[in-house]
Amino acid sequence: MSRFDELKETIKKGVDKGVRVVKSTSRKMLAITHLHNELRRLQQAREEKLKTISERTCVLVREGKITLEELVELVEAVTRTEQEIAEMKEEIAQIRQADEDITEEQLAKIRKKRASVDGCDHEIPEGASFCPVCGRKV
Repeated sequence: MSRFDELKETIKKGVDKGVRVVKSTSRKMLAITHLHNELRRLQQAREEKLKTISERTCVLVREGKITLEELVELVEAVTRTEQEIAEMKEEIAQIRQADEDITEEQLAKIRKKRASVDGCDHEIPEGASFCPVCGRKV
């Protein structure tokens, strides 16, 4: 093998390694970006649930009709959302700390995560492609 061929092979190996690193980094960045979007959506849903609790509590207290059962259901919904937020933050931290590459299958699974998360339960205007509150695709 000539010196030129050796140099060419060395450059090719370097370029191939660089391409693998860029692909790996971009998949991690895509996964983290998707999870951050989901995290923001969950945090927004939590805030809306807390707002509902406070508004409902004020009305019920004024009317003298407050029931513990209603409040417990609302608080449990907030607690479930907070658990999802904690899990999402943990997943983001694990991806950031992982030394290995994220496969396309793992990235696809992360992208599908939104479908498994409870909906926001907002009214969607007819013909809309996305929820006007949480941004979830209809």
